[in-house]
Amino acid sequence: MKKQRQKWVCFLAVLTLVLAVLCACGTQPEQEEEPAPVQETEPKGTEASAGNTVDMGDYVLTLPKDCTQQAREDGGLSFLCDGAPVGGVQTLDCPGADQVDWDDLTGYKEVLPTLWSQFLEEGEGTPDYIASPAAGSGADLEVSLVTDQRSESHYLFAAGDQVYDLWFSDPNPLPSYDVSGTVRSFALQSK
Repeated sequence: MKKQRQKWVCFLAVLTLVLAVLCACGTQPEQEEEPAPVQETEPKGTEASAGNTVDMGDYVLTLPKDCTQQAREDGGLSFLCDGAPVGGVQTLDCPGADQVDWDDLTGYKEVLPTLWSQFLEEGEGTPDYIASPAAGSGADLEVSLVTDQRSESHYLFAAGDQVYDLWFSDPNPLPSYDVSGTVRSFALQSK
């Protein structure tokens, strides 16, 4: 009888401990992450200093704090971290992009030659590429592109007959550069 009582006491002690742990875990309120404060940048198309939110009118995106933007002659932007180019964004005219079903990617191969002609240098030819849905990033398509001169990841955001091409060097020259965070921050603004 004494052994049975000891078993019950041990059982109740373990059960009490388990219930206490479960109650403690269940009563802690969940903390929601607050979005990072939006910092203002210098005027559109100029190099950012302290702020990292890029507002180009058609779109907005957020760069890591140690990166800057630099306007290009073609109207796009280059991204620099510690003075080294790591990526950029450009707007590409793409007749037929509005006919692509970006949800299941039906018809995207037909518009790729138009895109290649706008962002490849003369003499690079047709690149080797792998295209895939850009799951979780908000982009319509992710393209890993390789030519003899470069290797890049492109995130395409379609809006009618325009495609916004957000691209980054591969491999990322700076390990601290947050490519996925920048891609997720990209948002088209209504005109």
